[in-house]
Parts: sequence; C-alpha cells; structure tokens
Amino acid sequence: MRRYLTHRLLSALFVLVGVSFVVFLALHLAPGDPAQVLLGPMATPGELANLRSQLGLDRPMIVQYGRWAARAAHGDLGRSIMLRRPVLPELTRRFQATLILAAGALLLAFPAGILLGVLAATRPGSPIDRLAQVVAMVGISMPAFWVGLLLIIGFSVRLGWLPGTGMYAPAGDGGARDLLAHLILPAVTLSLVPLAIVSRLTRTSMLDVIAQDYVRTARAKGASEPRVIGWHAFRNTLVALVTVLGLQVGYLLAGAVYVETVFAWPGVGFMMVNAILTRDFPLVQGGVLLIAASYVAINLATDLLYAVVDPRVRHVH
Repeated sequence: MRRYLTHRLLSALFVLVGVSFVVFLALHLAPGDPAQVLLGPMATPGELANLRSQLGLDRPMIVQYGRWAARAAHGDLGRSIMLRRPVLPELTRRFQATLILAAGALLLAFPAGILLGVLAATRPGSPIDRLAQVVAMVGISMPAFWVGLLLIIGFSVRLGWLPGTGMYAPAGDGGARDLLAHLILPAVTLSLVPLAIVSRLTRTSMLDVIAQDYVRTARAKGASEPRVIGWHAFRNTLVALVTVLGLQVGYLLAGAVYVETVFAWPGVGFMMVNAILTRDFPLVQGGVLLIAASYVAINLATDLLYAVVDPRVRHVH
C-alpha cells in the first residue's frame, strides 16, 4: 500500500505541473494585455512598457513560468494584478463558497440518485423505473446554465420564492437561513447531472447484482426483501458508486464555474471568469491549480476507499 500511495503521489505531482504549464501557456498565448487593461486605452507605449516590466511580463515565457512555479512550490501564488492582493488568501476565501455549493449539490444528488436507482431496479418496467430513466436523460441532456436561468425566471423572478443571485442578501443578517435560501437554486442546478448519472449507474448495477445466484440464495433462505436489497445487493454496488462519487465530486468543483457565473455565487469559478476577462494571470493560474489539486486529491481518496469497500483491493496493493 505504501508503494502504491507513493506512486500515486508522484503521478499527482506530474499532473499538477502539467496542468499549471498548459494553463500558463494558454493564458500567455491568448490575445489581451493585463497592462492595457489596467492602464486603459489612453496609456502611452512607455507607460505600458514600464508596467509590464513591473509585473514581470516582459521576461521570456519560460522564465515567467519558472519563477511562478518556484514561488508556488513554497505556497506563494503571487499577487493578483487587478485586486492588488495576494492570490492565496483570495482563493481560500472564495474556495469556501465553492465548497458550500458543491456540498449542497452533493447532498441533493447522491441520496436522491441512489434512492431513485434502487427503486427503479427493484421495480423494472414500473412508473418509477420510467421516471428514473426520464430523469437521467433530462439531467444529462440539459446544460446547467440553461437550467439555472429557467430556475431564476421561475422561482425568483415570477414567483419570488427564492433569491436568484448572490450568497447572502445585501440587507440580510448573513445567517444560516439566509445562506440556505440563496443556496437552493444553484445547488439544485449543479446537482442535476450527478443525480442523473448516479441514478442510472445504481439502477444498472443493482439489476446486475439482483440477478446473481447469491441474491436468489438469500431469498430462498427466507431473508426479508429489505435485507436482500440493502445488505446483499446494494453493498455490492458500492465499488461502482465510490468510483462515480470521486468523479462527480471533481465535476461539482470544476463544473461550478457555470453555475456560479449564472447565479453570481462568489466562489472560485465566478472569480476565475472575471479574472480571465481582465487578464489577471496569477489569479487564473492559482484558481486552476487549486481546482486541479482538489480533483487529484479526491481521486486519490477514492482509490484508497476501494480498500475499505472491497477487501480484494487490499491484497492487490
């Protein structure tokens, strides 16, 4: 297990280096100039050259990346060009908002998806089974930003039941109730794709397991149906569910960009969109590195969970 863990950590390091370099290269090759954005269209060539020199943008690209990577290895992600503040504290503050949104979507998607998938598998061909298939198809097909706009129009603009933007009301008390009211619509929007995938995967896995001999044997021995489904059948779908859990948590963190932009949720995704538009290189690089590191850590934790869910994995590693 130690050798396996060391190998995965080294692989994760290479992934992070590769992601950071690709993002750095894409940002610097894309059109646009941070100095021009800061100084405006009336800036003289001398003023632009002076600011580029102060920001280190006049150095060769590989030198810029090397200096940034060296600082990042020590926990220094630089200073935001536009905000004039250190990147790491800004990312930490914004990442908390993204985690709240991702956690809310996760709590909606997985319990509901598992329940819907189990009910559909135990009642094939029934109305609940057809409903599960419709939910899976609709959830995967509809773009998140479009669903978010529909929810804002329906529940915020037309009905006025829920706030449509932000994380707290400007004149609110900033308490848990205010946060929950603002969280419902973006969390529902973000949860649709994971819910559809989880329900579909649970249904398929449960149908395969229910047809196995040991399930029929458990029934023949007189085990109750809830015990057969919950103890004998569902337990053997956990490996597949753990796999999709890791993938979907990564999706919730990375896919929150669209939802945060639609709902003006003050997370990392919303911040990165604004940073891209203003050519704030350090902020974009730091945000992408944070999301990539989170994704890698989640996948590593998922692999380690296999040993808990499936004892056979322990002997492999």
